[in-house]
Amino acid sequence: MLFQIMVTTNKSTQGSSSPRKAKEHLSDGCRQRFPTSEPHPSNPEVLSPFPGWKGGVVLCTLAAVAVCIVNIVSTVWAVATHHANGGFTSLYTGSCATTAKMSFWIHLVINILSTTLLSASNYTMQVISSPTRQEVDSAHRRSKWLDIGIPSFRNLLWIKKIRVFLWAILAVSSIPLHLLYNSAIFQSLSANDYDYIVVQPNFLGPIPAADRYTGRDSTQVEALHEAAINGTLAKYDPKACMTAYASNYVSKVRSVLLVTENPSSYFGNGGVLWVRTWDPHYQIPYSWICGDFNPNPYVSSAPSAPCTLQTALNNADTWGYGSNLYAYCLVEVVPEQCSIEFSLVIMLIVIAANTTKVVVMVIVFLKFRAPTLVTLGYAVASFLNDPDPTTAGMCMSTKKDVFKAGQDLSTYPAKPWFPKRHFWFNAVSIKRWLTCNILCLSAIGISIWYLLEGFWQLDIKSLPILYSLGFGTVNSLSVITSINTGGLISTALFANIPQAILSFLYVLYNGLFSCYLGAHEWSDFAYHRKPLRVTDPKGEQLSTRYLQLPYQYALPLMALSGTLHWLMSQSLFLAFVTVRDADGNIDSNTSLSKVGYSCIAIFCSIIIAGFALLVAFLIGFCRYPAGMPLVGNCSAVISAACHAVPQDTNASLKPLKWGAVDGGTGVGHCCFSSLEVREPVEGRLYAGLNLTEG
Repeated sequence: MLFQIMVTTNKSTQGSSSPRKAKEHLSDGCRQRFPTSEPHPSNPEVLSPFPGWKGGVVLCTLAAVAVCIVNIVSTVWAVATHHANGGFTSLYTGSCATTAKMSFWIHLVINILSTTLLSASNYTMQVISSPTRQEVDSAHRRSKWLDIGIPSFRNLLWIKKIRVFLWAILAVSSIPLHLLYNSAIFQSLSANDYDYIVVQPNFLGPIPAADRYTGRDSTQVEALHEAAINGTLAKYDPKACMTAYASNYVSKVRSVLLVTENPSSYFGNGGVLWVRTWDPHYQIPYSWICGDFNPNPYVSSAPSAPCTLQTALNNADTWGYGSNLYAYCLVEVVPEQCSIEFSLVIMLIVIAANTTKVVVMVIVFLKFRAPTLVTLGYAVASFLNDPDPTTAGMCMSTKKDVFKAGQDLSTYPAKPWFPKRHFWFNAVSIKRWLTCNILCLSAIGISIWYLLEGFWQLDIKSLPILYSLGFGTVNSLSVITSINTGGLISTALFANIPQAILSFLYVLYNGLFSCYLGAHEWSDFAYHRKPLRVTDPKGEQLSTRYLQLPYQYALPLMALSGTLHWLMSQSLFLAFVTVRDADGNIDSNTSLSKVGYSCIAIFCSIIIAGFALLVAFLIGFCRYPAGMPLVGNCSAVISAACHAVPQDTNASLKPLKWGAVDGGTGVGHCCFSSLEVREPVEGRLYAGLNLTEG
C-alpha cells in the first residue's frame, strides 16, 4: 500500500528565488522522485451515466458482486462434485508437494478477490463518512472541524445516524473476511500414528511360538515381524532414521524397528526390548531419537535438555537402548496423503459478509442524494458558492492553528504572512503519523521475532535451506505446537490475526497518503490556475471518481496490499493435521487443527513491509512549497480560504488560483479566485474581515 507514492508523474516546476516564483514544491528532488498528482485529461467521465463518486460506487458494487458470484459458484462446485463430511470437502488427496502448489495458487486467487472486495468496501466507507455542507456548518458553529477527502473516524460523530449505521455494517462485515477468508480452503497434513520398537537381530528370523512377544501392541509387533521377514521394510542407517522421525508429525513413514548391533544375552519376548507408541500430546513426541525417551523435558519434575535433530545426530555413534547400540532401522514407508480441504461453514460466513457489502453499496448508490464533500474540490466549490461566516477573517489559518484546543473560530485574529515550507508529515496529525509508523514497526518486529524462532526450530542456516521449505507449505516441522487454539474456527481466527492487522494498516496508510496528496493538491493552487476536481461537474469543473488517491496511486496500493495479504496467508495459516492409525484409517480422536507457518514467506513479508515502511517514513520528510497555508484536509482551513471578493461571481465554475486579492497596505485578504491574484506580502497582516463583511 505504500508504493502508491512512486507511480505518477507531475507537472514540472520553475526555478527562482522568491517562494512564489521558485515554486519550491519539493526539496531535494522529492517532486521528481515521488510525483504527487495525476494529469487531468479532457474529462471523459462527464459522459458517464454515473459521474463522480456515484460512478465509483457503481464500480465497487460490480466488483463486490463479481467476487460474490465467484464465491457462490466455487462453493456449489465443491459441494456438488466432492464428498462432504462434517462440513469439510476434500478437493484433492495425495502428494504433499502437489497440495502445496495447489494451495499456493488458490490462496493467490483468494487474496486477489479479498483485496478487490475490501478496497471496494473502503471506498464506499469513505463516501459514507464524507460530511454534507450542513454537517460541516454545524461543526464550525461549535468551533469544531471535520475531515475532507480522507477516511475519517472524526466525521462519524457529526454525520447522520443512518450513515453511521451503514458505515458500521461495512466495517463489521469486513471482520470475517480478514479473519476467515484465507482459511476457507486449507491444506491438511497427514500424520501417521506409529510404534517405535527396539528389537534384537534375532527378531528378524523365525521365532518359536513360546517365545513370541505378547505385550502391548502385540498385533502391530507381529505385523512388523512378518514385514521384516518379507523384506517390505526399508533399511535406514541411524542418522537417516533420526532425520526421518525428527518432527512432531511424520507423513512418509510409519512404525519403525530399532535393531541393536549384537544379540543380548536376554532373549525373551521374541527379541523385543522396548515398545512405545507416538503420542502427539508429548512436548517432544520424537524425543526417542535422542535416546533419552523423555517426551516432556520442560516440566519441572523432569528437567533435561530438549531433544533436537542436531543433538541426536551428534550422538549417532552412541545411539542405543541402554548398552545395546542400534545398528540400523527398519522403516515402514507409506505414501503421503496430504489434502486440500474446503470448509463449507467458513465459506458460507464469507458469502454472507460479501452479500452484506453488496446490499449496503446498493443502498448507498440508490438512497444517497444529499451532496457530500468527498473531495477538496467539492468543498472549495461549496464554500465559494456559499461562504461560511464562522471562518471569515481566517484566510491565513493553518491546520495547526485550528487544531488548538478551545480555539473560537469567530474570534480568530488577523495573522501576518510568513512563508514556510512544511514537511509532508505536517499535513497529518502527530497521532495519525505515530500510530501508522509505530504499529507497522511493531508488526515487523514481532514478525522478526517469530522468524528467528522458526530459524532455531527448523535449524535454518542458509538462504537455500530457507527457500527449500517453500511458501505456505504444510509439513510436520513447521507447525506451531506450543499454542493450543482448540477447534477449526478458533484456529483459523488465530492464524488470520495478521490479516486483520495488515488491513488496519492499509486503512491507516491510505488515510496518511490521502492527507499527503490532499495537501499537495491544495498547495498547487498557489502556483497553477486550474479548475476544481468535483464529483458533479459544472462549468469548467473536472469530474472525478477517485476521492483523494488518484488511480495511479490507488491501483498500486491495491496491488501491494494484495501481495502482503497473500504473503501473510503463506506465513501463518490454518493447518489441519489428519492422524492415521497403523491401518491407514483416520483417527478422529487425535486429529487436530494447528497453525502452520512458513519462514520464507515471513522473511519476504518482512523485507517488503520493511522497505515500504522506510519509504513511507522518508517521504514524510519531503517538503511542500511555501506559497500557501497548510490545509491538512481540515474543513475550517478550507472554508477560510474560500471567502471570495464580491465581484468574483461564479468563481467555483472557473479555473482558480489562490493568492492576495487586494492591493492596499492595511489588513489584506487571500482567497481562491478566478480573477487575478498576487503573491502575499511577507510580514503583512491578512484576515479579510472588511472584505467578507462587504
